[in-house]
Amino acid sequence: MTRVQIKDLARARSRYTGETYQQAQGLVASVPAGEALLPDAHSEPQAAVEFAVMNQLLLASRQLSVDTADRCLPLPVQAVRPLAAALRVTVPINAVEQFAAMLCAGGTTSGDRAGEAFLVTSAQDVVTVALPNQADAQVQLRCSWERLRAALRTAPSVEVLSGGRLRVLSDTQPTAPRPEHRTALSACLRRVRLFSDPRALSWLVDWNEWVVSDRRRDRPVPPDDVWSALTKSRFGPTSAGVPALLLGGAQSGMAGARRPRPSAHGVDLSAATRSGSPVPDSRELSLAGVTFVLSAAELPRLVAKRALPRTVTGPTQPDSDPILATAVRAAMLSAAAMAKDLVQAGLGAVSMIIGFQLPLTSRQVDMVLAGVHPETGRDAYVVVELKSWTHAQSVEKSDSLVAVRHAGAAHLHPGVQVGAYCEYLSDVLGVLAADGDGPIRGAAYLYKAVDRDVSDLLTRRGTDQSPVFTKQRRGQFLEYLRAHLGAASGASAADRLLASTVRPSRHLLGYASQELQGRSHFRLLGEQRVAYELVLRAVEHARVVNRKTVVVVSGGPGSGKSVIGLAVLGELARQGRSVMHATGSRSFTQTLRRYAGRGNQRIRNVFGYFNSFANADRDGLDVLICDEAQRIRATSVNRFTPKTRRDRARPQIEELIEAARVPVFLLDEDQVVKPGELGRLTLIARYARQRGMEVEVVSLHDQFRSGGSSAYVQWTKALLSTDDDEPINWVGDGRFDLRMADSPEEMEAFLADKHAAGETARMSAGYCWAWTDPQPDDSLVPDVQIGGWARPWNVKSERSVGGAPGSAFWATDPNGFGQIGTVYTAQGFDYDWSGVIIGPDLVARGGRLVTRRSESKDPLFRDTAISDEAADRFIRNTYRVLMTRGIRGGLLYSTDPETQAFLASRM
Repeated sequence: MTRVQIKDLARARSRYTGETYQQAQGLVASVPAGEALLPDAHSEPQAAVEFAVMNQLLLASRQLSVDTADRCLPLPVQAVRPLAAALRVTVPINAVEQFAAMLCAGGTTSGDRAGEAFLVTSAQDVVTVALPNQADAQVQLRCSWERLRAALRTAPSVEVLSGGRLRVLSDTQPTAPRPEHRTALSACLRRVRLFSDPRALSWLVDWNEWVVSDRRRDRPVPPDDVWSALTKSRFGPTSAGVPALLLGGAQSGMAGARRPRPSAHGVDLSAATRSGSPVPDSRELSLAGVTFVLSAAELPRLVAKRALPRTVTGPTQPDSDPILATAVRAAMLSAAAMAKDLVQAGLGAVSMIIGFQLPLTSRQVDMVLAGVHPETGRDAYVVVELKSWTHAQSVEKSDSLVAVRHAGAAHLHPGVQVGAYCEYLSDVLGVLAADGDGPIRGAAYLYKAVDRDVSDLLTRRGTDQSPVFTKQRRGQFLEYLRAHLGAASGASAADRLLASTVRPSRHLLGYASQELQGRSHFRLLGEQRVAYELVLRAVEHARVVNRKTVVVVSGGPGSGKSVIGLAVLGELARQGRSVMHATGSRSFTQTLRRYAGRGNQRIRNVFGYFNSFANADRDGLDVLICDEAQRIRATSVNRFTPKTRRDRARPQIEELIEAARVPVFLLDEDQVVKPGELGRLTLIARYARQRGMEVEVVSLHDQFRSGGSSAYVQWTKALLSTDDDEPINWVGDGRFDLRMADSPEEMEAFLADKHAAGETARMSAGYCWAWTDPQPDDSLVPDVQIGGWARPWNVKSERSVGGAPGSAFWATDPNGFGQIGTVYTAQGFDYDWSGVIIGPDLVARGGRLVTRRSESKDPLFRDTAISDEAADRFIRNTYRVLMTRGIRGGLLYSTDPETQAFLASRM
């Protein structure tokens, strides 16, 4: 397409450039993080179609950005979903014209002949994009066919065919793609969320142009955080070679990576991946909750035979899952060298527990060695964190964070990491309870590094649970292991560890007061600890260089956001820093004041609300922790705000950012349940960067609620998806006890037994029944009526009514059992057992869940300004919140028989 022809698309493009650029950028960023990974295309025709579409979008991303300082435009794609012989791509209604402009802008490198690119058709409301020679493979577009057809028909490069078909033409001769090029771009389309950031997309466009130019220049190197994303398991377990294709290495068959760029820390974070490794590290392939045990002598023999372990525990078995089998073999290969070392050290009978699952979490540690102590003869265990790092150094002003070559983002010091694992296991496992010196030790082994390249990591003083060894210190490492493990078999010790009883989990509020008035009681693991350390470092950085840093911690329900907030609050309070905690939830704030500030008015005053900072001094606080940040509103005005203040009200996000030198936002964008809640990562980052502030983002992926079951979180996510995703079947994973109740009576009886046994239990429901004020005698009206069963909602007001607690304390006061909670009283809290009644506002019809706004009694939905699409999202998010409150288990019941049967079929 010529420049003159491109000009004909100016109308469509103008919606995608200029001042709406930030809105377009936010379009993709609004997709919930942590969505289940999509399997790669397994057929050559399908990969060819996906390659053609992705290639065209990349070309257009550069070409259509000529009026925006040569920036690459974000892809106007919201979600992707694999089908049997297609890939469904969701294009939001307000981005169809942009997508059309990109589809027919410039040339494409696909197609049988020059001048022909795609055939675009619609049949039975299904829009498809296909190549002329690949009619059976396609990309399906979930979008408005009317809008797409109208936008395409006006483009000069589109030919209208019979039957409503459209042919998108190209004026350039196509270039035959190499197989690895097609594989990489097909995989990228299935991971389109990775390229919603213009910097990441610009790199991908550069990479694509580099390949098309036959690699005549240096390979473009991605930004550090993109490098990290592509080389972690989140990029996708099914194509271990895709990162190598994009980044370089032996698997790609490509050479010429650009010379590494130094990072801000002076560490080479973006050099090409080290070549010569035929199999990726085990951490690049997810073990999906699988654990297996082998003796050190047995493991190398199985690796040599490419055999799988005989006994594997977990939700799936590698014998029936080729992807998982690849991950297990990769983990075995990573551990093989250490197994040989153990054999040479006389410890061949020691058991190696690979993929050990930390109880009550979704996190798996690399390895636990189980055996007997050489002196006492008792069970002994050593947690080993294996690191393939070759170069690393401490992040400035932190001895707990390190910068790692090729990894980009800050990492936790491996000694700190393994030490936290040992402390956590000692806390929760009964078999590790011991008087005095416990039976568990830990060590980090950097088996590819020499001392000089990781010298900063060795200067940190370790404990007996957190020493760090390099390959140069292999002899010291083996001596350390021999000091704690004897030559006898460790099989029995391994069995006892895996079968150990698990102590009850720590409830957030149980330690809140101690956290603020004494030493820390929270065990922060992995990314939680990284977020904690980043905040402390930002505080020191702001003091020394007088520059503000905004920290955003994003994660789903149960990822530990509030734990991080209270841990930071407690540490900074002990340091004498000025710090406050704020939320947009009256229930959460009032509960924190009651439990954390019990008997101490000064501590009670630490907890405030988002609208408390309208008149705060600029940078008057060292740190402001904004929990439940998705509940940030447009302004802080309310019905009591005087008109003079209303007229000059600032955006609430601006007030919060300006109030502290280090504002910290803890958010989950999937928990927006009310109109007017605006908290988004894009919003926070835009305000911060417009004011020249640094922005640090930490994404939490581990699960510390729902028994640590990531599978349950994914099940609820698929069940309540707004993208017409097929719900997945719950097969159980041994971590979360999910049940269907046949009636509300059965649900209540089950939960009452748990409550009587001293466990916490609550029932909640969608807002589908009226909420009546108490009777004059202070009795609550049983509004929630299902057949002959009826119970009252939780108390409306903050004062207790009869024996029932005020609304803020329904989730935490034992007397809250017996009333039905709403999302407004449950959000932000958890309890051991959760019962959720699904009302008629969410029903199953035609094999999928649909929402019925008219059945909701929430007064907010009476506002006609709230679209049906928004109401649908709020209702689904409401049930997502309610269904993810349980720590140990949950029960579901639907008032609709068809929905009850549908849910039962998925469990």
